[in-house]
Amino acid sequence: MAIRSTPQLILMGAGSGSFESGFSFTQQRRPRWCWAACTSMLLDILSKQPKDQCEIAGERLGLACCGLAPTTGCVSSASVPEFDCDQTQFPAGIDLVLGDQDIDFTPRPSLLSQLELDDQVVTQGRPVQLYYENNGIAHVVLVLSKEGSVYVVADPCETGIQKADYSELLNYRGPWTRTWVDLR
Repeated sequence: MAIRSTPQLILMGAGSGSFESGFSFTQQRRPRWCWAACTSMLLDILSKQPKDQCEIAGERLGLACCGLAPTTGCVSSASVPEFDCDQTQFPAGIDLVLGDQDIDFTPRPSLLSQLELDDQVVTQGRPVQLYYENNGIAHVVLVLSKEGSVYVVADPCETGIQKADYSELLNYRGPWTRTWVDLR
């Protein structure tokens, strides 16, 4: 089954295991900023103080990252970044970024079973952040909700919301190896 793209704005209703307010998808502005874009989206979803991904990246890296020309797409190799601000964050760094933004979470050093994922996104109505790593390239996405048998996925490398079934999530951008749950 192919990943399916949907429009950039998703409105999710209360009581359906999803978020009560509208949510604006954010595409990553630099090739290695999936972590910053996901954090920015989480701040929106969780009704926390909004922050742009360049601010999030700048705070984490201790650099002035706002003002760089946006680029589209994701990094396709573990090559040397073009700019100092173009840095990947691996799990320990993502833990720090989420904590710095006052996002509570529980890190899991593995993928979730489909029942565990459903518990988070359907029963509890919480987003889940998935971590993929393949040949030194890391990527994170957010699973926002479930529609029938498919999950609604915010992949900041894409231009809009995606839909994927559980089997597709297992190897969406390499193997799914870590997860952040209980995001609040």
